[in-house]
Amino acid sequence: MLPIGYSDWRLVDAKKKMALWDDIKKRFDIDDAALDWVMSSAGAKWKQFKAKLKRQIFDETLTDEQLKNLHDHRIDDDELDSLIKYWRSPESQLKVCSQQPIRSSQGVARSSQGAAGSSQRR
Repeated sequence: MLPIGYSDWRLVDAKKKMALWDDIKKRFDIDDAALDWVMSSAGAKWKQFKAKLKRQIFDETLTDEQLKNLHDHRIDDDELDSLIKYWRSPESQLKVCSQQPIRSSQGVARSSQGAAGSSQRR
């Protein structure tokens, strides 16, 4: 439903985002006041999905055609073309290189332990 060929959630067409909101409102009893939270959550999930997809299929040594054969068939070929083009772009490579040292220096998992962490202290 949402295009994945964009490099940033903020660039996704507002009409597409509103179509998502309308679909969510049809399925769930949700107040209009939740729009910002839903859009923020959708943006995070959209980004996570793209990152997972990249981990699963992207390999710089493969050709674009080989990568296309590895993808989830829920994804439109044109969307995948855009995404592969972005992954190979200098902009994307620069982003990956600039984040690598930060991640390696953290040494801690990037997700919280939530309730599990508090129950272990008891």
